[in-house]
Amino acid sequence: MINIVGIGLGDRENITLKAIDTIKNSKLIIGAKRQIQAVNYLNKDAKYIEYVKLEDIIKNIKYNIDKDICVLASGEPNLYGISNYIIENMKPYEDINIISGISSVAYLFAEMKISMNDVYITSFHGRQINEEMILMSKKTAFFTDSKTSVYDIAQIYLKNNKNPKFIIGENLSYNNEKITIKYANEITKQEIYKMYILISILN
Repeated sequence: MINIVGIGLGDRENITLKAIDTIKNSKLIIGAKRQIQAVNYLNKDAKYIEYVKLEDIIKNIKYNIDKDICVLASGEPNLYGISNYIIENMKPYEDINIISGISSVAYLFAEMKISMNDVYITSFHGRQINEEMILMSKKTAFFTDSKTSVYDIAQIYLKNNKNPKFIIGENLSYNNEKITIKYANEITKQEIYKMYILISILN
């Protein structure tokens, strides 16, 4: 059995009871360094395997396929997370269970008291974004990577004569959480945001 466990944003207050129970009862836990650091207080007896590249997850799963395995996933595993990667790369193996977690996008919308009903969610992680959908959508939430700056995203709108309000959430749920609100035309090239989620709202 492979349990893909969404651990939320990483802080202790935003992990579900089901995720906690699964981690507590796991003997083998695979995760990135930050993920393991976030949950290892729950289970001191488990064997932890740290991965750097996604392919390392599959290698370790296959090597330990005779065991019950817990794979840690940040946020919600099914929202631009690792669940689809594992399912696709483990075919025809099907004994996989996904435990949902709180996504950083949902967290930021909740913090800002903004409805998610009409939001378009996209990601810069290893994929081409759909600029047409972004420009058509009143609300867009972006999962970002280290290669894409807030300034780069602002330029997509500004070159099309649109100036949305940006809500930039950094280190969400942690003690150093910071939420910045600016319009696209106020973003400078020099501004650096780390570990951030971006919400764009068009008037």
